[in-house]
Amino acid sequence: GEHEIVKASYNGNKIDEFIPFTISKNKAIETYKSKVMFNPIIPFCFKTSSTINSIKKVYIPGYLYNTVTSGEINFVGADQTPNGRAKFDVVFNDNIEHTNLFYKSTTKINERVFNGISNYSFNNSTIFDPNNIGQCYYLENDVNQNDLNKKVEDNCMKHVISMTKKKVNHQMKKAQGNTLITSINNVKSVLVPVYLLNIKYGGRDYMYVMNGE
Repeated sequence: GEHEIVKASYNGNKIDEFIPFTISKNKAIETYKSKVMFNPIIPFCFKTSSTINSIKKVYIPGYLYNTVTSGEINFVGADQTPNGRAKFDVVFNDNIEHTNLFYKSTTKINERVFNGISNYSFNNSTIFDPNNIGQCYYLENDVNQNDLNKKVEDNCMKHVISMTKKKVNHQMKKAQGNTLITSINNVKSVLVPVYLLNIKYGGRDYMYVMNGE
């Protein structure tokens, strides 16, 4: 559907920090051209000057998390021996911190696409001041923060289980249960910059997204 872009009024949501654009619009246009202009498979409407010049500076809203996941994980390990299969119970106690986990809070941009470009350096984030944003757009903040918190907790637990599984020194291994709890120690709302192009072709919407940092 249409990707609704709202002029940078930031919906009245409190925003703590933002990452400024460091890539110029000219550089973004050059990068886009280098990907499409000489590719004969890409239709002409992706290459017109009106399409190229419609590239927009857009801020994507989200939350930056610091978490700690701790607890016990039980694994069953097994090895094939000359006398048959030997089974072992393996227990790990974990206490693992994750820092600067960014989760976008808009559904207007595809998650897989965003994850492919979202290698931001959050140490460069700046205290948010709407006067410093300049002529930019802002994608709608339409994700419930409690849902995001749950997603963060689930992903941290999955990550800890898969990391710990690698330490189980047996041919076969299976997680059997855990008492893991993820605590969110710190969360702040952050805007991150992208260059965005929307193109309609053949009755479908196409989106080009580029990291603005």
